[in-house]
Amino acid sequence: MFILEKRADLLDGSRKREEISVKMFDYLLSTSLRSSMEEYGLNVDGQIENDLVFIKEMIRGHLNTDETQKQFMGRTKDKYFFYEIVGNEKNGIDVDKFDYIARDSYYLGIQSSFDHRRCLMFARVCRVGEKNRICFRDEVSNLYSMFQIRSLLHRTAYQHKTTRIIEVMIKDALLQAGECIQIEGSEEKIYSLSTAIEDMEAYIKLTDCVFEKILNSSERPDVMIQMLEHELGTDCSILFNDSSLSPTKENMEAYKKMKENIITAINSSSKEMGEAKKLLSNIVSRQIYKCLGKMQSEKPTMVYTRD
Repeated sequence: MFILEKRADLLDGSRKREEISVKMFDYLLSTSLRSSMEEYGLNVDGQIENDLVFIKEMIRGHLNTDETQKQFMGRTKDKYFFYEIVGNEKNGIDVDKFDYIARDSYYLGIQSSFDHRRCLMFARVCRVGEKNRICFRDEVSNLYSMFQIRSLLHRTAYQHKTTRIIEVMIKDALLQAGECIQIEGSEEKIYSLSTAIEDMEAYIKLTDCVFEKILNSSERPDVMIQMLEHELGTDCSILFNDSSLSPTKENMEAYKKMKENIITAINSSSKEMGEAKKLLSNIVSRQIYKCLGKMQSEKPTMVYTRD
């Protein structure tokens, strides 16, 4: 939600999230993942059934058109059903749903009648037309239960008004503090929250610690400015990084201007972090935004779900 609002220029396609995941996978390959895959006997260099290509295709997903199906390179045509295991765009029955339905219903205390183990037990690969597909025998009622519990989870958890409110509050906090938090990326380059997506070494560091960093921030602009005044004094050579710089009138004016700009930046940064900290503190203490009602937009509105 933060990236959608702050960096809308990067999300020019409906599958941008998948493309970022592929970039993350490429970055992990450049570290130690490639050698680990080779140790387990995975095919990382072959022209046929290349496992690296196959993993990326699984991440990206695909559309149900003959044109896109012919472009797959990770598996041969007779193993087309492999692409229906993680994200089945044909009928929506896949292990991704099996996973989060079992996990989330358990931790949310929601009784689920869907039995994914039984579903896997009756799954078979059958020839349908010209392709091998995953099919299920005598599992209609069980599969109906899967879609029913998925709908229930969306209504009571994923799309619940309190969940959406907290998402908006976290987004607002990140928008406030986004430019104040710095993350080191490749080649020691510094990125903010909104620009870290451009460098996977920086992006991989954006974990839940960002929430904690904002929540536990203790910026004191008055103390920081006092320290700045003490360190800089009246020596203009410190800011200009030139020990031979003479304290002429022009140099002192430039020095004074630079110091004012630094103080302004400190005050601005502290204010933004303070606002962000207040928002997150309100979430922790359950002082959240109030939902005054719902309305139907005149134009279609995109709703983002877990899938």
